[in-house]
Amino acid sequence: MPDIFSKKGEELNYVYWDGLVECVERGIVKNVGVSNYGSTLLTEAHAYLKKKNVKLVSNQIHYSLLYNDKVSNNNGVKYSCHFILTRRFAPRSLLVQSEKTKLTGEKLNIKTFGYFGLGMGLLTGSYSKYYIMKHLKDYGLSAADGYNIGEVDATMPTRKKNGSKNGRSIFEMNDLTKYAATSNIDALVGEMVKVAVKHKKTVAQVSINYCVTKGVVPIVGVSSINQFKSNLDAGGSWRLDAEDMKRLESVEVAKFEGAGFKRSEGKFVGYGEKSWSLD
Repeated sequence: MPDIFSKKGEELNYVYWDGLVECVERGIVKNVGVSNYGSTLLTEAHAYLKKKNVKLVSNQIHYSLLYNDKVSNNNGVKYSCHFILTRRFAPRSLLVQSEKTKLTGEKLNIKTFGYFGLGMGLLTGSYSKYYIMKHLKDYGLSAADGYNIGEVDATMPTRKKNGSKNGRSIFEMNDLTKYAATSNIDALVGEMVKVAVKHKKTVAQVSINYCVTKGVVPIVGVSSINQFKSNLDAGGSWRLDAEDMKRLESVEVAKFEGAGFKRSEGKFVGYGEKSWSLD
């Protein structure tokens, strides 16, 4: 491994790709996939492997309602659901790459897998439920708006206060709580609740189905049989319609890059932190 890390640039890519070719030739795998490849590198890898008669079938990237070409790039004063703050939103040029990468994959018959499909719990509504339930009128979810408090409550799980009980480290919990308070995600979840009630689903199921509707296979974890069944139903035969997609993509939110040591644009490896971007 040290000699691999000593190589730089394109030469390193070829070392990785030749390793994938060897795995196929040895019969270890039938096809191969890559992770965090942008449109340019995905195209190059596909062409290189094709010459070796190896099929590149998948690419795993960060894709969700909090990380795609619809995420806001506006700067200035933003109104979060908890307080008013000044926040610099991520440039759309960085985020549009996830959509461009997905489209490139479709042209090359490479399936896109999306991790952080539930935003580490943010897109289940658990971090927004308390505030939304106390301000239903502000989100257009009151009885006067035609919503039943019981059905609204059922779309979102109640978050456990102790992060260790749901598998989150203290670092992750701190980052997730901070993001929830400063990203305008409550407004997004409020719209997701409306879609969830419409389809008789949960906010988490709406989040998963959003990825499926966009042609992305969401990678989500489970901690119980009921959650497993719920996730299966989320990607079932139903799909969000054009009205749903417009509603969900109309809300401006800050880009979500992950929490704690789990980041979508960087990874801690043996020699420090390695960062990348989809290009």
